[in-house]
Amino acid sequence: MKIVTFIILCMAVSCSGVDHLPLGDIYKQAAKNEDRNPVVLLHGITGARLVQQGTEKIVWGAFTEDGIDPNSKEGLRALAFPVWQVNTKSTPHSIAYFKDDVYASGPLDKISVNLFGINLSVDVYLSILQTLGVGGYLDQVYQDIEYDEDHYTCFSFFYDWRKDNITNAILLSEFLEKTAKYVTQKDKERGFNRGEVKFDIVAHSMGGLVARYYLQYGGVDITEQQDKKITWEGAKRVSRLIQVGTPNTGSISAVDALYNGQEYSFVLPKFQATLLTTYPSLYQLLPRQHHKVFIDRTGKSIEFDMYDASLWEKNKWGMFSENQKQYLKFLFPDDKTRVQLAKHYMQSAFDRAKQFHNALDAKPENDCPSQIVLFASKSMLTQEKVYVYEENGKLKLDFNSDLQAPGDGVVTISNALADNRQGTKWKPWVRSNIQFSATYLLKGDHLSMTTTQSFRNNILHLLLETPPLK
Repeated sequence: MKIVTFIILCMAVSCSGVDHLPLGDIYKQAAKNEDRNPVVLLHGITGARLVQQGTEKIVWGAFTEDGIDPNSKEGLRALAFPVWQVNTKSTPHSIAYFKDDVYASGPLDKISVNLFGINLSVDVYLSILQTLGVGGYLDQVYQDIEYDEDHYTCFSFFYDWRKDNITNAILLSEFLEKTAKYVTQKDKERGFNRGEVKFDIVAHSMGGLVARYYLQYGGVDITEQQDKKITWEGAKRVSRLIQVGTPNTGSISAVDALYNGQEYSFVLPKFQATLLTTYPSLYQLLPRQHHKVFIDRTGKSIEFDMYDASLWEKNKWGMFSENQKQYLKFLFPDDKTRVQLAKHYMQSAFDRAKQFHNALDAKPENDCPSQIVLFASKSMLTQEKVYVYEENGKLKLDFNSDLQAPGDGVVTISNALADNRQGTKWKPWVRSNIQFSATYLLKGDHLSMTTTQSFRNNILHLLLETPPLK
């Protein structure tokens, strides 16, 4: 998803606005409630610092002169998912489990940028942790927040956001089991018995997809199972899933990133389409085919399969475009097999994305035993569709700003709600396979909505004043 430039974030965080009652005063008594669930925070795509094992060099999260250059051969290969491991026998399942020497060393709490020789940094996820800190939740990753020493009830799950979301859901399962044992031991030391440990998960953006897959299936790769029904296996550990700006049915920004690459800020180097095309997770953020997001200049829907790698190669889109040749060569040095292997990887990643979408979008036979809560914004115009036109015998995509709908600047409200009316004739009432127990609508963009008083007040009320499911 797009990262808002640091200037906009500075303005969003620093603006004072109307005076409010201090949240610490409002929730002073409620924060003493030991019977609340421990909280687990999940970041979204690009939300964790990535480090190269052995050298301990930061490949994502250091945007100063010490950071890598993603446009150099060394830098691109360091930050890329290891697509060079692909061969013609690779499957959608096997590419999801490619391994390299990069690991997530912690949540990306700050974006550090070197501008004209001056180091600037902006908090990204720290605002959420500060809000939880007001409610007495202690996270052991962020050391800049002051807590009472007897709190241990907040944890951050950081993961390699380049990777397949199902494999990260499996890692989430392992993390929750390990953390549940830790909470049980701490409870025992305090003479407190909460019974079976359940968590409230607060998940931003793509993290909400990882958490929702886990809630539906637990730590299992359902694509390898004969029975693909929703089991709600994750509900054994999750009392509430709180999604914040989650693209439950994708986002046009993922199409744009695969097609054009991504410029995260005018002071950062461009992240080429070839680099972003290596990330299995990015394919899994694509909108659904039946949403009919491609139209011609008359507004008529264009029917083609955006999940077809041959279409991308034929029309020279993304990593197959002329200006990407040198970057594609960095990943696949052999001139004879380069395009064949790149195309095979892309198709495998598309197919894996469809497997993930089918698992997420399945209609449950039974009600969800946990609560699912959505925080989203519909205060900003957000890209909803893409123009398609022909030029020199090839199809081109135009991400024109006038094809917009309400959202947070990255995720439309329809995609956050997983509204099944997308791509169909409008009907009354939201129609979604996700059983939301509550929806909170906020002001702000994809990141800054978490800094608003409305978000902070509502999430603390939800976690501290609303009894959890047991």
